[in-house]
Amino acid sequence: MVESKKENQNISLPLSERETNSHSEVTNYGEVVACDFCNYGEETYGGVLIGSYAICGDCCDKNHYDKPNYEYSNEVDVIFDKDKTFRDNVLNYRYKTTGSKDAIQIITGF
Repeated sequence: MVESKKENQNISLPLSERETNSHSEVTNYGEVVACDFCNYGEETYGGVLIGSYAICGDCCDKNHYDKPNYEYSNEVDVIFDKDKTFRDNVLNYRYKTTGSKDAIQIITGF
């Protein structure tokens, strides 16, 4: 296989200087909130965050994610306030961590 001179030169450059054909798709879903397990749960109370998964109060009740004796409780990052709806908890969390209540998804491809 023969590579062009340009391709050979491109490989020797630092990554920041290489030509890339990457593109990004940005989708702003606004203030949409849905449980990552059941796709509902907006009006339930409480909930948890495990990694990047937001789990509603109903799913927590069924699976005990918010209980101290939950087998994998060390993996639960945030236990949301049980006096607030799952929706309010998630929107407040987004705002505290990103400065926006919007759900924004960025997909970068090459």
